Amino acid sequence: MDTAIRTYALPKLGDKKVEELRASDFADMLRPIWMEKPETASRVKQRCDKVMEWCIARDLIAANPVKSVGSLLPKQPGKRERVTRHPSMPWQDVPKFVTDTLQAGGNSRSKVMLEFLILTATRSGEVREMEWSEIDIDEALWTIPAKRMKARVEHRVPLSDRAIAILQNQKRKAEHQTLVFPSVRVRFLLIWY
Repeated sequence: MDTAIRTYALPKLGDKKVEELRASDFADMLRPIWMEKPETASRVKQRCDKVMEWCIARDLIAANPVKSVGSLLPKQPGKRERVTRHPSMPWQDVPKFVTDTLQAGGNSRSKVMLEFLILTATRSGEVREMEWSEIDIDEALWTIPAKRMKARVEHRVPLSDRAIAILQNQKRKAEHQTLVFPSVRVRFLLIWY
């Protein structure tokens, strides 16, 4: 059982039948931590919501009372401010970063992958899951299948000379038959199978 549910929800709601629970019950349970521990309160609310959705799916209740809890509790201050984004690097600094950081002092798999990601302007998951069958070296083209794209549409990525050089180097290493950038975990699993 989830620790958050055990710690916060069960002591206040555990004696009630599911069909008896109201939005006010959940609000009363969350109120003591709503302002003091907003992240924890949000997690508890989300988990209660999942439990109640499960109850709806099993025809135990007709509606989810957790959906209305937000209107019974005050707005959490600074909720927007808690979300912080990593600042992006100015595009003018990227060549120096690649030369001084990614290409200097040994080529770890992470450095090579990041450079390839920069060269192709793709998402990290697309690079991590890239397979040799998607690469056409002669045409300098990488075709990412729709199933791996966020928009679920096949995407064709032209490859620069440097991107091709990275791929050729990976191919020479022959670390994996399918994946271009296999993880240490994948190599570990292959040893055992």
